[in-house]
Amino acid sequence: MENCQPSASLNKAAVNKYSFIADLQNYWPNLKGQDFTFWKYEWDKHGTCSSQSPEDYCRMAIDLIKHIDNLMRYTILDRFSIRHLAPGAGTLYAPSDFPTVIKQFAHVIANITCNFDSARHNQLHEIRFCTDGNGVLRNCPHLKNWLNSVVYDTRGCNTRGISFPA
Repeated sequence: MENCQPSASLNKAAVNKYSFIADLQNYWPNLKGQDFTFWKYEWDKHGTCSSQSPEDYCRMAIDLIKHIDNLMRYTILDRFSIRHLAPGAGTLYAPSDFPTVIKQFAHVIANITCNFDSARHNQLHEIRFCTDGNGVLRNCPHLKNWLNSVVYDTRGCNTRGISFPA
């Protein structure tokens, strides 16, 4: 995907006219800043390799998020909460806790990444779901240990525990 060429750019004025703009804002918000900046980043990094128009790519992202919520029968945050993974609780969690909950309810292997907050605490940064070229969920790449158990990809996450930012 690193060699993808943009077929079209994501235009802020056009995005604001999408009939599903409210769904974009509700289901695919940027938790750390401007929504459009996030959507443009995702389009530039992934959408330009999808052979879809920017509008179709954004619609597919929303449909995928709704599908994941439907598979889990609640939102991802609700499922995390049920499993006592609460954002902003000041608790440290095992990095594998998050993909384990997703695997249990969505039946796919997701990957996570971590980064550091301003106080240099290791925190959950992204949950990455993988799809095929048509937007159908599939297992993300993962390893297996010597017992043939799944080893989740938890890039940048401290094995001693990560926080779940609010």
